[in-house]
Amino acid sequence: MLYGNCLIYAFWSWYKYGGYFIVRKSRVSRIIPHFLWKMKESSPMKHFTPIQHKSGLYKFIHKFWFKGYIKIGDKDLPNNK
Repeated sequence: MLYGNCLIYAFWSWYKYGGYFIVRKSRVSRIIPHFLWKMKESSPMKHFTPIQHKSGLYKFIHKFWFKGYIKIGDKDLPNNK
């Protein structure tokens, strides 16, 4: 298990390997965006996501530091990219 957030993961991957740093609307929060990274246009997106999303007041704090994993692809987009 890793600790961090999607911004740290996406920025560090972009800084270290290059590629695309992607910012999009979060599916969980209306206020805080979600950050993703992909190596090249044809590669799948990778992003850091929590093992379990929290609710209530802790939900907001949880966005900045959580236990999670690196997810490959995005199930809501065509071709899982």
